[in-house]
Amino acid sequence: MNELQLTSRRLVTRSCPGLDEVFQLARREYWPPLSDETDIRQREVRFRIGPSVNLHYVEDRIIVMCYVFISGGIGNIVAGYTRMIKNAIDVVPFAEILEMVDTETDPLRFGSEIIRLAVAAPSAYDADVFTRISGALRHPDDRVREMAALATTYSSYAEFRPLLRMVVENDPVQRVRENTATVLEAFDQAG
Repeated sequence: MNELQLTSRRLVTRSCPGLDEVFQLARREYWPPLSDETDIRQREVRFRIGPSVNLHYVEDRIIVMCYVFISGGIGNIVAGYTRMIKNAIDVVPFAEILEMVDTETDPLRFGSEIIRLAVAAPSAYDADVFTRISGALRHPDDRVREMAALATTYSSYAEFRPLLRMVVENDPVQRVRENTATVLEAFDQAG
């Protein structure tokens, strides 16, 4: 019988790169490294926590952000290790990310916070995440709109599809329309 592969929410690390902190935890807990894969987009290091349970550390080179998550076959085990990771590694609490999005006034920093929010977002639709990212898709600064479109690739809620289509059809900046069209294509390919 094939078990469903579950993954935890991504936890954004304060340090990036933050692999040293993750390696220290893995050594302390006797979690051996399984793989270290690098490509143009990211570096991902996996550690074996137990049978069918892994810790993933990702350095995303596109958005210059690092995060960790747990994958495994049993929900309560994944949830338990996720709580442990939150206490063992310096991660940015989700409430703090929401606050940073709500208070940031510099457009580029705001766009970066929108991306961080998307990375840390739950996989299931979340109204707080959706409201903030959809608002950023209508931001007066074209760089923020472009960053918000990119953010939707990390929290790919189906509800973003009509908003992305609206940006593709109506944004006054060609670069934003073209880049958002690429994001929308990815949405359509993913189903």
